[in-house]
Amino acid sequence: MNQSQPQYLTKEQVISDIARFLNITEERLDLERPLPEQGLDSLRMITLIETWRASGITVDFQTLMSLATAKAWIEELST
Repeated sequence: MNQSQPQYLTKEQVISDIARFLNITEERLDLERPLPEQGLDSLRMITLIETWRASGITVDFQTLMSLATAKAWIEELST
């Protein structure tokens, strides 16, 4: 992976990863409903972020904490 270029996630990857960490199907993930209401607690969030970071994705914990929905995460991570 070229470290000089920023790496991004696709919308599909963000949805897939969040759903996997919530132990639900992708279809059950509500993109508009706050993630904590769907079961994504801070420990799961940290683990998910560290998984992405290990793959070379630049992810800021504080930024994602301030974004409540999967839709907002997709906009942040795939741009």
